[in-house]
Amino acid sequence: MSFEGILCGIGFFSDVDRCRQRIAFLLKRRHNGFQQRPQFVRTPQAVAVLGHIDAAEKRQRWSRRPPFYASMSASLQAAPLDGCETSRLSVQASSRRGSMHVLTCASRKGGSGKTVCARHVAVAAMSGGYRTAIIDLDPMRGLTRWWGRRPEDGLQLVDLTPDGMPRETAEQRLSAASAAADHLSDAIAGLIAQGHEVLVVDTPPSADRIVSLAVAAADLVLVPVRPSPDDLDAIGETVDLVAATKKPMTFVVNSATRRARLTSDAAIALSQHGTVSPAVLHRSDIYAASALEGRTVGEADPKGTPAEEVAALWEYLAKRLGLQACKQASKPAGRPALRVVSGKVRTQTG
Repeated sequence: MSFEGILCGIGFFSDVDRCRQRIAFLLKRRHNGFQQRPQFVRTPQAVAVLGHIDAAEKRQRWSRRPPFYASMSASLQAAPLDGCETSRLSVQASSRRGSMHVLTCASRKGGSGKTVCARHVAVAAMSGGYRTAIIDLDPMRGLTRWWGRRPEDGLQLVDLTPDGMPRETAEQRLSAASAAADHLSDAIAGLIAQGHEVLVVDTPPSADRIVSLAVAAADLVLVPVRPSPDDLDAIGETVDLVAATKKPMTFVVNSATRRARLTSDAAIALSQHGTVSPAVLHRSDIYAASALEGRTVGEADPKGTPAEEVAALWEYLAKRLGLQACKQASKPAGRPALRVVSGKVRTQTG
């Protein structure tokens, strides 16, 4: 069966001619830094993502059972598609990092959802029983302020900014973030010595040097993309930056609208440039509401659909990192000290 026939069969188009017209329209769009291929590449990832999105929306439309995102990764692993490189679904951490895995959230497009993804993935990893730390390299310090509102639960924020650096102006905040990025490699070594297992790094949309250092230190790069023409046109710079470091990368469609064709269009476009997470994060007010208290959607509404989508995203990322989504958790010992990992204590709790 042709690719057009598959799309028609899963319900995205009513007839083959309309499907071909839509594909032709997508091929006219040129992404920054990319030479568009002469014909649509019928990747197994595109078929899989489109099928999962369509089936999930139908299930939510006709029943109240939880969406099946959580079992999506297991289904893909149990029945790999023909022509799909299954080795790309799992990335082992380098031996120099021991047992710690570094996940960097990066995108050259502002407002793509890097900070939102970083905090939710970090809390999901901690909830799964992993000793988790976060590093905020964004001069805006959104992740840091969110952590400051968070109740004590063992999630550690590592501040790498040298003492005495001012942050009153935009230039000073950028300089402070750049100085923090210079200490990232030492921080990773210190966190390994302290027994951390997962590190999540948030990055700014600009500042090539900061993002390059964070990507170079990662075991896996997570690239959030909103399903909009502006975001899709901007992925070229991000992919080029990650490709230069030869680090594995995965896209996640973020802030999507349910039952919107643009979501499927985004999945098609992204699948041409890398692996796309089968878990899609749909738009919901609970993301902002939970952030006001320093929490995540899984903590504010554990049984809600956004919480299930975040859990599915972490399950997929954990599998890419060679981890289990959950392991036996130990009892957290309260909020640890905020410190520079080189050993100099910045703020010590009693």
